[in-house]
Amino acid sequence: MNFYLIVRSVFSAAHKLKGLAGDEEVHGHNYQVEVFIKEEKINNFGYQFDFREVEDYLKNILPDHKFLNEIFDFVPTCENIARYLFNKIKEKYPIVKIRVWENEKYACEYEEDTA
Repeated sequence: MNFYLIVRSVFSAAHKLKGLAGDEEVHGHNYQVEVFIKEEKINNFGYQFDFREVEDYLKNILPDHKFLNEIFDFVPTCENIARYLFNKIKEKYPIVKIRVWENEKYACEYEEDTA
């Protein structure tokens, strides 16, 4: 039996990308992040992880109101941000997937291969 805890959070940040028409200038996004955490066992109260605890952790690691090119040592594309956040969350929770939305139309999902 598996449960999947899903927590959403948001952050606003700016970045600059090379080689993408229209994205070579500094611009920003209001990102939305969805985290999927696997709960294999739940306690007598009916849960393994508290939604608020996960949300607080996210708020501490999300780069809110930052210029991403200055804080990351990688190109801050949606794909790379998703992988980075996945690995940070994996340090504390059994994350299985993350979805990062740049806006209401465009998102990226990241999950590690289990094979």
